[in-house]
Amino acid sequence: MAKTELRRAIRNYEKDITKKARRNPKAFYRYVNGKVKGRGIIPDLTDSDGTAVTENFDKANAFNGFFQQRFH
Repeated sequence: MAKTELRRAIRNYEKDITKKARRNPKAFYRYVNGKVKGRGIIPDLTDSDGTAVTENFDKANAFNGFFQQRFH
């Protein structure tokens, strides 16, 4: 019962925001940005050799190598 009422309240709130989006775009984007997961900084990694990887390009290559090993 409570879960159903909560879902209904959220749905009504979202409908209200979408109706008012043209007049109040800040409220709409504030709600949307609150729902988006944060894009945090990727922490430093250690490569398969044990060396520290600090540059973004090198981190991407380390992830690429990791997933290639696992899924090929």
